[in-house]
Amino acid sequence: MDFFQEQEKAKRLSFWMIFMFALGVACLVAAVDLIAYAAVYEDLWHPQTPEAKNQALFTLAAVG
Repeated sequence: MDFFQEQEKAKRLSFWMIFMFALGVACLVAAVDLIAYAAVYEDLWHPQTPEAKNQALFTLAAVG
């Protein structure tokens, strides 16, 4: 292979590495958001006190 073919191959590889990294980060953020939602779900819909609902909303806003 000549120099230009090697450069083109490196560009494609770099694109896919960046794409897969971004996809992984997006999945990680979505998982953390779902876990946080599940953790505060009970307080959000069936709060024991008004402060518990406010804290649940604040937690969701901070994570999401």
